[in-house]
Amino acid sequence: MGTISVTDIARSEEILTGALPSVGDGICIIETTWRGGRHGHLWTLVKQAMETPEEQKGPLDWRLAFYPWYGDPNCRDVMPRSLSIETRRYFESKPWLNLSHGQMSWYQRKRDELGMFVLREYPTTLEECFSSPVEGAIYAELIDKLRTEGAIRPWKVDRSALVNTCWDLGSPINTVVWYFQIAAGEIRVIDIDMDLDLTPVERVSRMLAKGYLYGSHFLPHDAMATQKSGRTFLMELKEAGLANVKAVPRTYDVWIGINKLRGILPRFSFRVPECERGLEALCAYHTVRETSTGIARDEPCHDASSHACDALRLLAEAEAVHMLSTAGSTPNIRRQPVTVLTGFRGNARDDRTESDILDRFFGKPRPNVRVIR
Repeated sequence: MGTISVTDIARSEEILTGALPSVGDGICIIETTWRGGRHGHLWTLVKQAMETPEEQKGPLDWRLAFYPWYGDPNCRDVMPRSLSIETRRYFESKPWLNLSHGQMSWYQRKRDELGMFVLREYPTTLEECFSSPVEGAIYAELIDKLRTEGAIRPWKVDRSALVNTCWDLGSPINTVVWYFQIAAGEIRVIDIDMDLDLTPVERVSRMLAKGYLYGSHFLPHDAMATQKSGRTFLMELKEAGLANVKAVPRTYDVWIGINKLRGILPRFSFRVPECERGLEALCAYHTVRETSTGIARDEPCHDASSHACDALRLLAEAEAVHMLSTAGSTPNIRRQPVTVLTGFRGNARDDRTESDILDRFFGKPRPNVRVIR
């Protein structure tokens, strides 16, 4: 059912509503290699099994059993090879595991063979099952490479750097906002808002409460559409107190934005755990074969994962029209530049350059400051 719930939704629904209930009081066992991330009918059952305390479960409740690869005694190399830096880093991040050199060598060999699909075929943890890619995955391989390179990790936000946002609009609960900073060509994604049923005023209030120094906020072109109220969503955000709100021009082919994002993803780093749910959506984003026009072509699947992916794609589309180069050029009205006063002390003249003064007070990188002599 794991594969069916991803590849054949109609059949999966028949199993969920017909085959499983027909078991009655008997024993039903679903054995599967996990696919589809945190989506699909099977995920609903797994989530129920994970969230229901064991002491509250009855004989008809679902229970979850996970069998990792290292539980199989055959999963080891008799003649272990040397471990790469990436493999050592991977197992060092899981200090609770007590594996032999042969087991780690075996896993390294399988990862070299299967690439990102090792998460699906040989997961080390239950969480890796839900991060495993699906067929037709668009971004999963790139995200997996970022993890391997250490670009997805915890870190502290640089509070002196501007934070920009990129959005995908839908119903309030489907609206997604990514938060990112740009530093020396690197795009540092620090946060994401998902599944928040908020009005524009409530959303802006939540954003300002985060305490970030905001630069620009990039919204899709439909933010300029007039609503029943006679105002645009862009106007509502501005009236709620969000400055530097910009609409990105429409891209008429979704693949232009997707390919642009794929091209710049190697420049990205993601802060976890804040961005973990967004990363899961990026890994689950995939194509489906579309034949309704009589011509078979692969199109992005519009499902629960697409909202976060469309929001991040907007960042790439903003980059394509050179909007990121001016991100934050007009500071948020709530943020004033710091003024550094320098002068004379006794008979000693202050001959320090402006750069010397700023380095001493603020270090590098510096916030928005100016020097008055």
